[in-house]
Amino acid sequence: METPNKGDSRWGSLFKNDLQGMLLPILLITIIGSVNIFSATYISSIYENTGLLGYFWKHIVFLLISLAAGIILYRYDYRQLQKDHMLQRIMLATLVGLVLVLIMGAVINGARRWILIGPISVQPSEFAKLAALIWTSAKLSSLRKWGKPRHTNPLINMKGYFGERISYMFPMLSWPAVFAGLTFFQPDLGTTILIFGFSFILIYLAGLMENSLVVPLP
Repeated sequence: METPNKGDSRWGSLFKNDLQGMLLPILLITIIGSVNIFSATYISSIYENTGLLGYFWKHIVFLLISLAAGIILYRYDYRQLQKDHMLQRIMLATLVGLVLVLIMGAVINGARRWILIGPISVQPSEFAKLAALIWTSAKLSSLRKWGKPRHTNPLINMKGYFGERISYMFPMLSWPAVFAGLTFFQPDLGTTILIFGFSFILIYLAGLMENSLVVPLP
């Protein structure tokens, strides 16, 4: 059986590599988002005497900063993030940010989610999403894979059933659980679910089979 090459599919003929395939949806999302921002803010920009493109220009500046950061990160060897000292720095920096926002964060619309640094507002919970994914991914790459469970029915052996699953998932969900807990007190339930949920989905995709989580019916 012959191995298919890039020319065997429409996508393979359109893009030379995976990066080009990723850039197209990113470009489309960026254009749609920019149009929506302009449509939603141009009237308020006129009333505030910041010009027709007041908020839009601010958006463009952040887009350029993000583009530069993206190029730098693309050239960075992401495998370095698996090293213990890198993981510790990322987790501690995220933890400090989430604690600081509870202590000195600005209250906006009844929620304390942002740290104001001059004209810039930083939302630590957004960085917590990425930090949780990095932690779970690093642990998944180093720990044993989920095999066939020994205990499949909690009605027969509840301690063994839950103990087996908790012992497997705890190292990968420890930091995400801490981040989710701190985010919950901001309060921000949506982001709390995402921080913990993304990590759990990663574990599931890595081999924790669906039939290992359900209770068999008699």
